[in-house]
Amino acid sequence: MVTAKLLHTEAVGSADPIGATEFAAIMERLGPFEARPRLAVAVSGGRDSMALAWLLQRWIADRGGKLVILTVDHNLRPEAAHEAQRTAAFWQNRGVAAHILTVTDRAPVSRIEETARNNRWQLLNDWCARHGVLHLFTGHHLNDQAETVLMRLAKSSGPDGLAAMREVSYRKGMRVLRPLLGIGRERLSATCAVANLPVIDDPTNDDPRFLRTELRRQAATFSNLGLTPERLQASAVEQAAIADTINRDVAAHAVRSAAIDAMGQGGIDWPAFVRVPARHRSAILARMIETVGGRRYPLGREALSRLDVWLDADFEGLKGMTLGGCQMTPTTQAGVSRIIVTREVAAIDVRPMILAAGQAVLWDSRFLITAADSDYGKQWHVVPADNAIWRALKPDLPCDLVDMAARLRWSLPAVVEDGQAIGILAPGFMAAQEMLSGWKTVFLPRKPWLRIA
Repeated sequence: MVTAKLLHTEAVGSADPIGATEFAAIMERLGPFEARPRLAVAVSGGRDSMALAWLLQRWIADRGGKLVILTVDHNLRPEAAHEAQRTAAFWQNRGVAAHILTVTDRAPVSRIEETARNNRWQLLNDWCARHGVLHLFTGHHLNDQAETVLMRLAKSSGPDGLAAMREVSYRKGMRVLRPLLGIGRERLSATCAVANLPVIDDPTNDDPRFLRTELRRQAATFSNLGLTPERLQASAVEQAAIADTINRDVAAHAVRSAAIDAMGQGGIDWPAFVRVPARHRSAILARMIETVGGRRYPLGREALSRLDVWLDADFEGLKGMTLGGCQMTPTTQAGVSRIIVTREVAAIDVRPMILAAGQAVLWDSRFLITAADSDYGKQWHVVPADNAIWRALKPDLPCDLVDMAARLRWSLPAVVEDGQAIGILAPGFMAAQEMLSGWKTVFLPRKPWLRIA
């Protein structure tokens, strides 16, 4: 039996400011940290992140470490740049290093929340990677967590989704820490008042186009029905424990029946796969789809139901299927039956990603591509390696690369310079392409293949 544990058990009022002792206890749980830790905190200027930055500043001062403020200008509102400058200046005047990270892309007209979130994480992750910072803190709090659980419920998410945000998670080599998940919005406001912190109210938080805005508006109704933030958070903790148990069981079976290679292509050995308990088969394939497809979120219930139906057939009855941004292809070679999972070519964003010398980008949420640092001043475009690019480059490519199945070849990235393709950014084949000297490509999806907690 899994028992949920509340993140904070100290008996405090719902509007009391957060004290140093309480925060130190939270940080102890989130550790370990280095003797003199270097911490980064994402600060928007809102009360949540401002309160967190203030608490971290006091905590780290007692430990001889360093705190860095990272403020993202999403380039969504005309006043955003000024607000970012105000926030950074406030912390700089308090002796804390502060940096503004600016989104340079045009403001999106659709999927605004998703695009802003992706841009924010990309900038934060890149900065921490370049500066060797392991710990990134965010100000997500109890009410944010409750809204996330409700949104996941609306999408019929399973345990992974209903676990919502974790206190400690990992993104591309850094720890993401959310120490405020057990603390409500009122206490953060009280903390800002006690510390005399200036706060910025982002009008997008009241934008009726977004589901979170409506959930926030209906919070009292949910609480009256028993769906309080505290109960929703307790449910998330319990779902996280269930998800971790499932992940361990699934991983134990997956290592004996499936694998994902350096190209980001998955393969399932059918004879070994059919020996896996039925309840874990679709979970193994679902995790493979999430990893190969570079997905941020787990597959929903409807997609999982389709997967269950598909796997009910004997191998001879399996037909190719697309799901979750991936292509599943049953194949038999040399008497061995396998399911091959590749990225669905039609699901890849065809818009070019601009890359300058020495810079890195995460292309299609799957491949971390780093440009050579010897050609300063140059810019390249990273694009899907379509059939035209393969035809143009074929005479100069290694035979093993050219002979790959089209479904895999077309899912790889290519680099274009001055309108001309100069190479295929395929892991393991970079050194064989003269024009890609100094370039690196690594399969680094959002979701790790085997998730063991």
